[in-house]
Amino acid sequence: MMGSELVKWVKSHKIDAHIITFVAKMPYIDSIKLLEAGAKGCVWKTSHPAKLNRAIDSISNGYTYFDSVHMDCEKISSRYSSDNQLTN
Repeated sequence: MMGSELVKWVKSHKIDAHIITFVAKMPYIDSIKLLEAGAKGCVWKTSHPAKLNRAIDSISNGYTYFDSVHMDCEKISSRYSSDNQLTN
């Protein structure tokens, strides 16, 4: 099951969860799919553990978090301007 499919499954079963995905590689289009599916954040598996802590803190405070070292968050935030977003 792909990450976006799993996120959709969790959301479709009305499980109250703020989902952070861990990815090995993530083209721009995959990040959009994760956000559309309902993920609140995405951190690279190779990222420093501090980024996971920041993602958790950000999401706990009502923001989304997508690891900006590996993607252009400005493109996502402009498409989803209703979401708050923090990047590093």
